[in-house]
Amino acid sequence: MRCVLGMAAEVDAAAPGGGEGAGGVRSRCGRGALHLAAANGRTHVCRFLLEGLGLPVDALSASGETPLLLAATFGHTSTAAYLLDRGADPSTPDPNGGDTPLHWAAYNGDRELAKLLLLRGADVGAANPRGTALHVAAARGHAAVVSVLLNHGADPNKIANIVFTPLVSSLLGGSLECMKLLIQAGANVNGAGFNGATPLLLACSRTGSIGFIKCLVESGADPNIPDELDRLPIEIAAIHAEREVIEVLLPLTHQVPTLLDWSVGGIIRYVKYPAYKEWARNASCKRKDELKLQGNSAFNNEDYDAAILLYSMAMKFDNTDAKLYSNRSACWLNLGIGDEALSDAQICSKMQPDWAKGYYRQGMAFSLLQDYASASYVLRRALKLDPQNATVAKALRDVLETACPRMEESGLAFVHQKKRDWSPAAAGNATFQIDKKILPVWVKIWGVPRRPLLGCGWMYLPPVNNVPESSAPEEQQITVLGSE
Repeated sequence: MRCVLGMAAEVDAAAPGGGEGAGGVRSRCGRGALHLAAANGRTHVCRFLLEGLGLPVDALSASGETPLLLAATFGHTSTAAYLLDRGADPSTPDPNGGDTPLHWAAYNGDRELAKLLLLRGADVGAANPRGTALHVAAARGHAAVVSVLLNHGADPNKIANIVFTPLVSSLLGGSLECMKLLIQAGANVNGAGFNGATPLLLACSRTGSIGFIKCLVESGADPNIPDELDRLPIEIAAIHAEREVIEVLLPLTHQVPTLLDWSVGGIIRYVKYPAYKEWARNASCKRKDELKLQGNSAFNNEDYDAAILLYSMAMKFDNTDAKLYSNRSACWLNLGIGDEALSDAQICSKMQPDWAKGYYRQGMAFSLLQDYASASYVLRRALKLDPQNATVAKALRDVLETACPRMEESGLAFVHQKKRDWSPAAAGNATFQIDKKILPVWVKIWGVPRRPLLGCGWMYLPPVNNVPESSAPEEQQITVLGSE
């Protein structure tokens, strides 16, 4: 390593006008040697690059990542500590998603790194569209990190993306311990988000949440606050036949005027009446369609975080609409978050296996994740379903032209084609194979793709109903690239 970097420095310095030295040596993904060393936890290499060659500690990659951000991302605490000792800025965010090193310490449950970052001046309230580090730690169930953040002044009532508080994040993440810590710190147990759903309403919509419900009720949660369809928490629990939950809520809930048999069995029978189910279905369909239209409007205005939120809210009322998953996948793609884009696209294809767009979305997500073999495979499936689709054909061509030269240079892949013909039909016949045994070598050569930061869990809202069809007719396919 010392020899290679020293030679690179000499070559650059000898170039006309000087050069960047070892700092100018970059991988194909735009990361320099210091970024790769930090991402892989090579503290001794970082020391040589900083102290021996004088590289700047906060050097930015092509996409704006600092070495500290990468060390925190991949959980290399000792490397991150060394970079902080060398003066690294503890709060510089990823410009593409707003994730800070503290977000990643919270995501990984790294209590020591979280403490160190805060002691070095990291902003405990730094937020991206998906929340603060407290939202992330609560959703991941990292109680030790939640405690550290609260002790350093994190706001337990901070709302992420106009809907989620850390308390709701702890519920969706399934961490009762985190919920108790947040309540002790002053979290509002009746705080409602964008759709009016209180933590108690959300808890009642999730089976097996009796522990959370008891905790919320004992802490003052009001069981008489309805959801946006005017249903009480006890009704939501009855839909799931959660008898133990109903028994807890019954003495605290005001009787519904139209429900004469105010008992556990009577409430369960009430929500199972055909008339009640029909009303709930129609109300859910109407609300889903409204939210979907709002999501499409946000997408067209390039407000992808808001669109994701709105599509997620729509899924709460109908989680069987494949186009909602396709649209949300497109939002994740535009935000550069490949894992979530892929997950939604795969759900879409499972729901509608004969729809080309679902496979197209998968292909774009695999490409973003630099899994070009899988991208090639699903894009060819899309072309088989829609052979004349020029957009899909171009996507497949781009994948092959991007991936093949890189991997052929390293001897890690090969492409079989009769001729260089990029028509839709010819593109669909191209095959792409990777030797998986040596794929890790390729990753080391070209750089480590960074995981997306997930955490506050707001894309995983529990559905109100599984509605088989919408109250409004679906739009015709407009374009492969946009939302529907």
